Amino acid sequence: EQVTHRSVSLRLTKKLKVKSDRYVLNRISKLDTFSFLPFRFSLPDTLIIDDNEGQGLALDSEYSYFAYRIDSLLIARDTSDTITAKTLAATSHDFTWTEYTLGNGELYDVWGTDENNVYAVGAVKFGDSTFGVIKWDGNEWKPELFRGGQSAIFGFSETDIWVGGGSVKHFDGNKWNSMDFELDNSHVVVLNQVLFDNRPYSSIWGTCSENLYFAAWNGKVVRWNGSKATLMETGNKVPLTDIYGSSNNFILSAGAELADPGIALIFNGSDWNPIEGLSFELTRYYSVFAFNPQYYFVAGERTYQYFGNVRHELFNEIGSIQRIRGNPNNGEIVALAHGFQVYHYDGVDWYNFADELNRPESFTWGVYLTDKTIFIVGNEGQTTARIFIGKRN
Repeated sequence: EQVTHRSVSLRLTKKLKVKSDRYVLNRISKLDTFSFLPFRFSLPDTLIIDDNEGQGLALDSEYSYFAYRIDSLLIARDTSDTITAKTLAATSHDFTWTEYTLGNGELYDVWGTDENNVYAVGAVKFGDSTFGVIKWDGNEWKPELFRGGQSAIFGFSETDIWVGGGSVKHFDGNKWNSMDFELDNSHVVVLNQVLFDNRPYSSIWGTCSENLYFAAWNGKVVRWNGSKATLMETGNKVPLTDIYGSSNNFILSAGAELADPGIALIFNGSDWNPIEGLSFELTRYYSVFAFNPQYYFVAGERTYQYFGNVRHELFNEIGSIQRIRGNPNNGEIVALAHGFQVYHYDGVDWYNFADELNRPESFTWGVYLTDKTIFIVGNEGQTTARIFIGKRN
């Protein structure tokens, strides 16, 4: 189902008919054959992640897998076909950067479908008007949606894009539709009470437009099922600044007050709970990202990588990470830190682009990655919106 630099994720789809039976999964590599312990296939989420028991698989290497059933007499039956997966290869840190300086304003988030169709959100002035959404067409940035005040964007295709902040809007390929409220002769008409009551929103993530999650500044998470918004109980009052997941059964969120404390939450498909082992009284967390339930990140004043159920701290020597995002296609990751530090992971190590970009007075808030391009948005004060586009050489 998925590969990273150091893991392979598989999903078993054939249910066991006899409760006493078991499945065994086998991995074949050039070096050896490894048999996973027998397991039952009865859990709702059947994702099996091979990360070599937390040690990591080799980069750019082929692994083959087959499964079989063990019956109550311990006889192997129903051997599956063999499938082969190849872990991701390292890329590089070799990028050429172009800077775009726009009018008065700030940019907070960015998302796109490809390197020639990218949207950034915030509040940017073009002429006498302030726009909440601007669009990159491969050649230039143009105003897209009137009214500023948007701070989050996420989408699924060119005809299915969501923005949030002071309002929630959905782009259907032809126009931007208001989802929470609209103005009628200067009067507010509420379209969805839950979406309206929990504004403003700081981050959006989902698997589709019928399964969408909004992280709010009031510490709540709102779920949209395609027609109805529901307020999820998180047990949290700390403002949330980011949300990201890998499935409906694994979602992360983080946030912080202007002063301590911070919070980092995990959703298991039914409940939200604080992530165990983190200190919230003295540490603020701002961003999260997940490739899968065994490879994910919680970032902020301290930043942790979770791999194979082992936690490892990153960036001990730098300031707060404000946003972390990765590209599942090639495994690259970008982390944005205060002091205009831009860290890039290519599958082997981390590299800081701060010297190439050379804008220590600017802030960076949002990042979007394609296979060959990195888009970073931010601002210098409230007078200059800045965008950096890095293209792989």
